Amino acid sequence: MFGFLKGPVKESDKTRDQLMLLAERGLDVELGELCRQKKAEIVEEFADWQANPPKSKGAQKYAEGLLAVAQKLAELGEDRPLDMLNEGKPSSWRSGLRQATELMSELQFAEAVKVLEPFLVTGYNGAQEGADQYQGITVGKLGVCEFELGHFDKADAHLRKAAALCQSQKDWDSVYSYLDKLYELERYRGKLDVAQAHAVALGNALRSQGKDTSQADSKVLTVQAPSVRVVASVQGTQREVDQIPADADPAQVSFSLARNRPTLALAAAQNAQGRQAVERGDYNAALEYFSKAAQIDAYEPKSRYLAGQALLHLKRYSEASASYKQLERLAPGWGQVRHDMWLAQELAASRIPHELWLLELELLGGTPPSLERVQAAVSHYPQHAPLLYAQGCVLQATGQINEASQAYQTALPLAGNEDLKSRILLAASQVIARPEVRKQILEHLLSLKQPNLVAAATARYWLRLKA
Repeated sequence: MFGFLKGPVKESDKTRDQLMLLAERGLDVELGELCRQKKAEIVEEFADWQANPPKSKGAQKYAEGLLAVAQKLAELGEDRPLDMLNEGKPSSWRSGLRQATELMSELQFAEAVKVLEPFLVTGYNGAQEGADQYQGITVGKLGVCEFELGHFDKADAHLRKAAALCQSQKDWDSVYSYLDKLYELERYRGKLDVAQAHAVALGNALRSQGKDTSQADSKVLTVQAPSVRVVASVQGTQREVDQIPADADPAQVSFSLARNRPTLALAAAQNAQGRQAVERGDYNAALEYFSKAAQIDAYEPKSRYLAGQALLHLKRYSEASASYKQLERLAPGWGQVRHDMWLAQELAASRIPHELWLLELELLGGTPPSLERVQAAVSHYPQHAPLLYAQGCVLQATGQINEASQAYQTALPLAGNEDLKSRILLAASQVIARPEVRKQILEHLLSLKQPNLVAAATARYWLRLKA
């Protein structure tokens, strides 16, 4: 009579009880059918069922029932419940690949290697399950993990084997992927002739299946590219600068920097955490993250660039200057490194105050400021070229062309480095009505020894349009 005090029975508990009853009675077919019907619900609730067994069930019978349910689900291609009962250890080759993929998505590459290696030859516990289907995928994932961990010889061996296995199985998408990984691997460690051979092989594989080879062909052509180059974006598609279509809409063409090496994922993750620390204003923590990124990836420029900015925030100007000089050797012209190097030297010599650098960072480093804000800054520091440049940009954006031109003209002779000077010249060329004068300004920009790389590429493109 007091049964109502127990509260309503959950639907998932009803499902569990039905499953246990079928398992206990040995109704194998009916158990399999119920598992198929309730597959998603069972997977979602299984961990809770395992952790909180009903008091009304005997422990041994309940454990046997859970195992029977998990085995049925594995037959249906869902291994997670069986893995839970196996204390997280993969219960099949399929579940091992799934677990490794999840670990890789979380950048836990060393842990993924530990999961994958037992499957390399015979599969888990000596089973040959899925050998033809899974061996290439297993070896390929190992290659990717070892690459990200910086174990390049191991990565090379695994990726080569994966490409060959997948080609024998006619798994062409995987072949393309692994040949591309081999290309990036050899490009990363500077074996450019080997990288080029992989790019050629990728092109041949694509061509044999009637696929577009343009990206592979581009890899062949750019394998010898310098550490930093400018690339174009044409309506969202990246192209080399000399591959911009003649009929492209100039308004849909923009330029950015590209590297000759990929960034290792663990380094990129450290940079992301460092940026979050910068947003919190914790520059010491940010510097630690950027330093770790630089240790993980010996060629990665962003970490050095961001470390320089963090050091400037901490007023460690000489160290910032040294960081920027290291970056300039590693990736000449990356970002605005030449301007920032000049800033660090000026701050170290006390020729400009820290507050002025913060003001420049505010006006040129993010959301465009209001005209009132930038004019107030210029009134306090009328001889600081970056602020005058920022003023010109705001005036130009608001349609005050003559005033913008005057701001650029005032800023130009005050610019202390050619990176900033080239950016001022590029902007100034767009507020000049006379084509011949605009051409002279752009040609002057290109005569500078160390211009901003993106500004110089943009100038060349604009001159080419007018030719």
